[in-house]
Amino acid sequence: KWKKPIEIIKDATYNVYMKTSKKQSNYIRAYNYIKDGILQEKYDEDYVFIETVIAQELGISRTPVREAIKMLRIENWLQSVPKKGIVCRPFTRDDIENVYKMASAVESMIAYEMARNCDAYELTALQDYVKEMVDALKRQDKEAWLRADSEFHEQLLRLCGNRFAVSAMREMQQLIEVVRIRYTGLHMRSMEKSTELHRLECEAVLSGDADFARVLVERHWKITLQDVLEESL
Repeated sequence: KWKKPIEIIKDATYNVYMKTSKKQSNYIRAYNYIKDGILQEKYDEDYVFIETVIAQELGISRTPVREAIKMLRIENWLQSVPKKGIVCRPFTRDDIENVYKMASAVESMIAYEMARNCDAYELTALQDYVKEMVDALKRQDKEAWLRADSEFHEQLLRLCGNRFAVSAMREMQQLIEVVRIRYTGLHMRSMEKSTELHRLECEAVLSGDADFARVLVERHWKITLQDVLEESL
């Protein structure tokens, strides 16, 4: 059937879109597959990433895998080692310090802004999560405490209106989780200190004491970093 020129253009545009969309989808699949494997410790630091192997595992071509590996190298999840290939980038002491310092800077800024505008936020959920942490401590239930602690930090991000701060913090949370899984345990002493600092932080934010809220968050991350470094490298 004869088609008008505009219909031909639409068909061509659709075909290009479908090809581009499929390619992007496979790239995202490969990126998430490799990154999730790193976070879940599927790959140790000696594992060599080979495009054909990853492509076969996913049932896709090598091109999106190559692009995913390239991006993960740029983001410092992977590195190229001469005479060996592409491997996971190990976490050094400096890496750990930098991640925790960045998290401190971003989250302290979030707490500061919330305290300055405390009337604009529904902050009771933060107090509820602190109560859950306190109850978990009494029961010495580490898993429950971790859930409440994670929800406390997540609630700060849910309330935050700065999408760039949220994006940066979520990326760092992934890295912090890797550090926690690979290098540290979770001790009652650390849990007690974190809970108390979270309680004080809640009070500072709710009362509108922005400077004190920022100081408390910075202190929390500094103490947490010290505990991590004592337990890790």
